[in-house]
Amino acid sequence: MTSISYRGSTLFNALPRYVRDKECSSVDQFKRVLDRFLTSVPDQPKIPHYSIRALSNSIPDQLALMRADGNFMDSPPHDTLYPVPFTGEG
Repeated sequence: MTSISYRGSTLFNALPRYVRDKECSSVDQFKRVLDRFLTSVPDQPKIPHYSIRALSNSIPDQLALMRADGNFMDSPPHDTLYPVPFTGEG
């Protein structure tokens, strides 16, 4: 399926619990938490004559590989990631 209701929920559910369950007072605050997490996910686009270990460069596939390798943490890796202070900017 390619609908946003299917892909969106699959993508959201693939995120670690500390990102999914973070209580944010704004969309911008959630986006900062998500952006900080996404910096830890490898970006490995397919390039001719090079291979990647994940099935694709999609977030769920990259997170599945991180879980299989033992590199996926379901809690923040350090204190600066969680909580993210809300600055009131929008």
